[in-house]
Amino acid sequence: MVLMLAAGLQAASEHFFVYQLVWYSIRTLAPVTVLAGVMLLTHPRSVARLSSLRCQQANLMLCVTAMVSLVQFPFSAPIYFCYVAPVIVLAVVAVVSSQERESRFAPAVVLCFYLVFGILWVNRGFIYNMGYIYAPSDQTEVLALDRGGLRVSPKDSQEYENLVATMQLHARGEFAYATPDCPEVYFLTGLRNPTRTIIDFFDDPIGRAARILDALEQHGVNVVALNHAPGYSDDPTPELVAALTARYPYAIEVGRFEVRWRE
Repeated sequence: MVLMLAAGLQAASEHFFVYQLVWYSIRTLAPVTVLAGVMLLTHPRSVARLSSLRCQQANLMLCVTAMVSLVQFPFSAPIYFCYVAPVIVLAVVAVVSSQERESRFAPAVVLCFYLVFGILWVNRGFIYNMGYIYAPSDQTEVLALDRGGLRVSPKDSQEYENLVATMQLHARGEFAYATPDCPEVYFLTGLRNPTRTIIDFFDDPIGRAARILDALEQHGVNVVALNHAPGYSDDPTPELVAALTARYPYAIEVGRFEVRWRE
């Protein structure tokens, strides 16, 4: 059995189908553990063998697991399972340790299999591929900025270093404008946001372009960055883009960003 699970681990690193099969079997552990635990703990043999306190402790752990697992709903991105995983491990241990010794070996081996899978194939990957296929994390470069220090991909390192240098070169005050969905630009450049918006789809769309242009004028902003690959919000409206193009005639492309400025 151990050899079969070891072979499964090796296959998970090489085959898309095997990786997903293991991953989705892990994703079902919360409801399976809760249901199996309730059935085992209410079985007459378990009731007769375990103390009342031991049963209450195990049932409490199952209740917590069921409740915490709801963090995956209604949007169950793979990373959200990681919020639940530590509690699931505790629940499995609580259920397995409540059984007779001869019944513990198989569940313990399966749990170890999942732990090794998490350490070798999930932990060494990154959230972009998690739950889909194993790929080593590409966060190999240190972001060489005054406010950097994070490990990022070589592409992101080059992009943000060039972006920060370009914006700081053309900024004439303490403010800049970056949109949509790129608040990290303010932090990395050390420049301030002239608006109250961080993620753009939260902003009121009525009269938004006029409000932004007024804020830019009021704070003397002379450099802006347009993100052409926002994570959540839509692209800026044609009205806003046209106004920014007219106000900031000089432009350069820096990765997915378009930096515009005026002299």
